[in-house]
Order: sequence, then structure tokens, then C-alpha cells
Amino acid sequence: MDKFYDADHPGREITDPKEQHDTRKSGTFQGFFLADDLLEFFPKPGKKKKEPEKECVGIRIYNAGGIPEAERRLIAVGVNFKGEEFSPSNNRAYLASSTAQLNVENMQKVGATHAVWQAKAVRTKKGDKERITFASFFSRKMIKTLLDAEAGQTVDGISFYIVPRDLKNTHGGHTHLGIAAKLVRKKPRPAETTPGGSPRYIASVQTCPDYCIAPAITIEAPANARSTTGTYVQATQPIIPNERYLNVWD
Repeated sequence: MDKFYDADHPGREITDPKEQHDTRKSGTFQGFFLADDLLEFFPKPGKKKKEPEKECVGIRIYNAGGIPEAERRLIAVGVNFKGEEFSPSNNRAYLASSTAQLNVENMQKVGATHAVWQAKAVRTKKGDKERITFASFFSRKMIKTLLDAEAGQTVDGISFYIVPRDLKNTHGGHTHLGIAAKLVRKKPRPAETTPGGSPRYIASVQTCPDYCIAPAITIEAPANARSTTGTYVQATQPIIPNERYLNVWD
């Protein structure tokens, strides 16, 4: 059974305090989810295992817009090992969190799709389309590591930032950075730790559209399409039809 997504994927943990600071400062705060809301995506310990297609191995996070346009939001949805998103009928709704308020909103797919479209439309007008039109995968292990109280953290949830994949190349694409967070006067702040420790920072390394489409496969061109040099053509096979996503990767 091939796994497109793995529940135990570690992501990229950032432990150096200077890199933590520089990465967070280079990014934009996009939203916050409470620990209880995030853990609702995953099966409770001791429960009977479900069929692989029905087991949530992680969450996909989309950037979304709101009203007013300046409001930044996140939408999270559970995914299985194939990368297929669970619908609200599977008892997993699309969860939306905004920078304006910390309460989480359950959305139906049509509303979630519209919110993602809003962000795309606004950023495209500003010439910043790439920075907003991507989605990131956070595995079950990544989420639980960020929320791990045994690491000396006092954790209420996770803050998510849009950050460059590479600080040395800010034009090389973006991803989401998750930071273990504590609420201070109703505002998320990097979680407190034991003396000498630091909050958990984990960046996704599996972003869409790259990780919403299977790797390219080489196929032999039909005889009447082959060039005189015998060249082969490249083809990519989408792992799921685009209508299964909240965005169209163009």
C-alpha cells in the first residue's frame, strides 16, 4: 500500500533560537487553532483502528480570506494517507480560524472554497499570488509534537505563519510554520518552556500543488507521436481530481 502522506512524517523542526526568530520574523501570522480543536481530527487512543482510507493521518492547511478583505484566515481539513480530504459527512468539518478572533468556525465545503478563493483573488490583485495560493500538510506526529506538554511547554494551541521555504531565497516558494503557542491576554504567543528550552517550531515540507499531485512518471509515446530521436514524453498523474481540493492549482 503506497502512502502519499505519512502520519509519522516529522516535518522540519527548527531548534536554533536565532533561526526560530528569523523565520518567524520573515513570515506573516495567518491564524491559530486551539489544541482540542486540532486533536479532534485524530482517533482517540484505544479506539479500534479504521480502514486506512478512513483514518486521518494529518491535516491540510489552506490560506483563506474573510470579510473585511484584510482579514487573514486559515482553513484546516483532515486527510487520509492518499491525501484525500474528509468531508463534514465524515464528522470532520472544515475548520476556519482568523487573525481577528480566536474562535473556530465550522464550515461546509462551499463556504471553505469561497474563503480560499477570496484570498486568491485579493493577493492576485496585489501581485502576491504565489505567497497565498498553496496549502501545507501537517502530519499527526507534527501536530502532537507541537502540542507536547512533556517537552516543558505550556501549550494552548498552535500558531501558523506563512514563511519562505528557504530564508536565503525568499523567491523560492512558501510554506506554513507551526509554533507551539500559549494564550496571553487572548493573544497567542510562543509557548513558555523550561529554563534553557525553547518553544517547538515545525515547518511543513509537503506543500501543494507539489504534494497534491503524484510525481511525474515516464511513459513511452505512441509510435506515431515519437520523434525521430526516439524521445519519450513526460506525464503527471493527479493523485485525486482537482474538485477534491479547495483550490485549483494553476
